[in-house]
Amino acid sequence: MVEAMSVEEQLLRQGGVASQSHSGPWEGRYGRFTPVQLRLTAQGDIEIISKASPQPCPRYCLPFIRAPPGQIRGLDAIGASAEGRTLTIWHTLPPPKRSGSQARRRRRRLALTLQDEQGCVDAALAIRAAVSAAAPRRLLVVINPVSGRGRGQALFNKEVQPLLEAAGIQARVVCTTSKGHATELVTGQRPDQIDAIAVVGGDGTVFEVLQGMLNRPDWEAARQLPLVQIPAGSGNGLAASTGLWDVTTAVHALVKGCTSPMDVSSVLQPPARRVFSFLSLTYGMIPNLDIGTDHLRWMGSPRFVLGAIHQIMKQGAYPARVSFVDVRHGVVQGAGHVEEGTNGAGPPMRHIGAFQSLPDGSSGIASLDLPAPWQPLLAGEVQFFAACNIPWLDTNFHVAPGTLLHDGHLTLLYTLGRMGRLNGLRFMSAMDSGQHMGRLALERPIAFVLEPRASDTWIVVDGEEMAHRLTFVEVHPSLCRVIVYPRDPEAGEDVEAREDGGHSRGRASKAHRQS
Repeated sequence: MVEAMSVEEQLLRQGGVASQSHSGPWEGRYGRFTPVQLRLTAQGDIEIISKASPQPCPRYCLPFIRAPPGQIRGLDAIGASAEGRTLTIWHTLPPPKRSGSQARRRRRRLALTLQDEQGCVDAALAIRAAVSAAAPRRLLVVINPVSGRGRGQALFNKEVQPLLEAAGIQARVVCTTSKGHATELVTGQRPDQIDAIAVVGGDGTVFEVLQGMLNRPDWEAARQLPLVQIPAGSGNGLAASTGLWDVTTAVHALVKGCTSPMDVSSVLQPPARRVFSFLSLTYGMIPNLDIGTDHLRWMGSPRFVLGAIHQIMKQGAYPARVSFVDVRHGVVQGAGHVEEGTNGAGPPMRHIGAFQSLPDGSSGIASLDLPAPWQPLLAGEVQFFAACNIPWLDTNFHVAPGTLLHDGHLTLLYTLGRMGRLNGLRFMSAMDSGQHMGRLALERPIAFVLEPRASDTWIVVDGEEMAHRLTFVEVHPSLCRVIVYPRDPEAGEDVEAREDGGHSRGRASKAHRQS
């Protein structure tokens, strides 16, 4: 007797993606009494047509008769699963058109009873092929179980895994057990064995994954793997900047497979340490409200707001010296450019590579012979200093509105001297909506060097503390790829605004409230 294969086994037997040659129709039942016909349109939409008699029925029958939804857009659908003759279609609800939100409403399941088991399997495979054709079929999922409020594992089991299974995505799931473990896990993963990497955690976990992708001899192959953050941490800056405001929206985007290039920066502290940054380098007020509130991690994202209020009341100022290469004067490589003959781990550093041989504890910028196009930027006290690669540093802090994922430069924002308590509170309030830019100095460097001269703050890269010494940064344009919110033609979304995470007040804050 031949054992019947599950939908997943049949999908695997067919090479991971089913053929859409069979688009129906399939006959079945919706609820207990409503006969329906299921079919797929040429556009990939799912039509569920009622075949019930139009003749009226007794009033006592009405509670038992449900009308089918009619049509589920292919863009809204995630996939399907089959169990016996029961076909379950998984889909999300699009954001209300007038809300300005990008966050998709909660997942939905639609169950139909078809006439036979084989037809049920055929329908499930056809739906998967139609609605998730661009999905990465082999996915590495890195879960940080203690990220944010410690709900990463439960979040994955309840919200993520059922949707991945419905889409036919084969996931290899690994959990981190210590700091730096995510880097080890990704370093040990061959790039040709997976199609994408999903991070269930915060920006710190994404940072560790990025080190595992780029700090390796075969980094050129690893950088091609799309990366997606499923927001589960205290800070979810990458998820916010890619329009993925909650778990459902992030998994939906992963299934649709829409990607965008993303700049990555090398952060060098001579003579030996080099890390890769996707988010930001900060100094002064922001590191103090981040690292300084690490003991409040149980609060989740609100700890950053509490830390910001404390820093504004404290009115600290932090001496520093900075020199930089402006995007208008430096040499910017093309998208994803890699010089020939590159050996070792990570892309070459055109502007800061010469400083790798500096001894530890160099005396500072004044001792460096910085050639053109390097130029001095500041030498004095700063209260706020942030070099941002993406627009959102956290779901509450829209620090660099207008910054794109792949504009080829950093957005360097800073204040000279102290803002004052009242102006500081206004500044923090305006930051949530991105209306604070007029209160800051702005530069767009492709490389810079920071000399910290204060002992009561930190240098922080993507939420991770760095050594308190001379630090060089250089941008590598479009080095990696990330999963982004898929464009909805019916919503008339602007591509540039979407890559900014949707930087209008309505789209951002309302989406965050729904998450």
